[in-house]
Amino acid sequence: AGSGPDRGGGGGGGGGPRPIGGPNVVDTQVQVPNDRVGNVIGRAGARINEIRQLSGAKINIDTATPGNPNRLVTITGTPEQTQWAQYMISVAMAGGEPGAAMGGGTVQQTGYSNGADPYAGYGGSGSGGGSGGSGGAQGA
Repeated sequence: AGSGPDRGGGGGGGGGPRPIGGPNVVDTQVQVPNDRVGNVIGRAGARINEIRQLSGAKINIDTATPGNPNRLVTITGTPEQTQWAQYMISVAMAGGEPGAAMGGGTVQQTGYSNGADPYAGYGGSGSGGGSGGSGGAQGA
């Protein structure tokens, strides 16, 4: 009876960044070289939007000023948000992926496609929790 249109209705918004405002908000300004700002903005703004979403900070990139080799980037948010944003901007300037800076997949690069467990095919029924532990001990 309860499987009608109510199923799963709109529960996804809770995990987003906290709204900006309140006593714990700070402004941080960084300089980004003009020849690197494209790495930070990304194609059609995709990378800067990813940094905004992942960090929760508000980020504004000033327009280029003639004679100035840098662009001023203003980051607004909590100290933690601005720190994450600064870090991801520096990763993007170096040509890296900001999402990977959050520890998404690069921390656990194993050389196996999709981070697959190389031992997943062994152990039969899959109830071998103990054998997984011993495998870890062998690797250590």
